[in-house]
Amino acid sequence: DAAVDVTVDADGRVRDVLLVKSIDAVHGLDDAALASAGRWVFKPGTLDGKPVPVRVRLAMSFSAR
Repeated sequence: DAAVDVTVDADGRVRDVLLVKSIDAVHGLDDAALASAGRWVFKPGTLDGKPVPVRVRLAMSFSAR
């Protein structure tokens, strides 16, 4: 499994994508994990009822079909 750290902005969009655990740099799976994480949209975190940026770690696994 790959691990990717991202910042989820107050609008729920992903920013500052960083690979923290490689799954495969040779065949492009690390690049796929980074690209995929950058397209995700989340419900933003809140503090005192207001949206705030939050740093989170995403675990990503791939399978062949």
